[in-house]
Amino acid sequence: MRYKMRLGDKKIIYIRKSRQSKRRFSFFLIVLLTVSVIIYSGIYFLDTVRPVIISNAKSKAHRIAQKAINDAVIKLLSQDEITYKDVINLKRSDDGTVVAAESNLEGINILKAKITMEIQDYISGLGGAEISFPVGAFFGTDILAGIGPKVSLQFMPDGTAEVDFLSKFEDSGINQTKLSIDLFVKTTVGLLIPGADTNIEVETTVPVVRTVIVGDVPGSYTNVEREGESYEDDVLELAE
Repeated sequence: MRYKMRLGDKKIIYIRKSRQSKRRFSFFLIVLLTVSVIIYSGIYFLDTVRPVIISNAKSKAHRIAQKAINDAVIKLLSQDEITYKDVINLKRSDDGTVVAAESNLEGINILKAKITMEIQDYISGLGGAEISFPVGAFFGTDILAGIGPKVSLQFMPDGTAEVDFLSKFEDSGINQTKLSIDLFVKTTVGLLIPGADTNIEVETTVPVVRTVIVGDVPGSYTNVEREGESYEDDVLELAE
């Protein structure tokens, strides 16, 4: 655009204003705003959204993996009727009093192998499975929890499981002892989360045997602490 300026009566000067400089400034301003929005969004995601994603994903993944473990154990136990004699031998005195408990190593190892394989098959079957959340769930508010399109995260099971039998004796009345045998399972599953791969440790205890034995609590026992619980006479822990 040209502007005409009159200086006195003798001379007229024409001045051209540069449009190019205005365009450059506008472009620079747009780029600056765009970069600022991207940086702010990234910081917000790392500080606010990502922890919510990880927390929700861990909780849901833990429930799914725990159900897979329980289903695997229940399936195996329903096929093979297991009694305490399969995993533990009680030693009695001449008058029938229970004086000691010994682990049935052969029975324990067979059961551990079967159960471990069954659990690994179930957990491995989760590979490629997806956990879906509405986008609104990532903002940590109940109002937005169910709003927005689904975002999916993938399972990555490591295919390994640790299995241990736990036994506990309890006085159950006059000349009666309650014997509880539980299966303790520990495994790890992973989740593909934007910006990080998260491993989730899953632990669960499944009841295997509940029975009442005539006799007092055995005199020889070991006290073992696991996850805040005291397992008396944890002789089954000897089987590796």
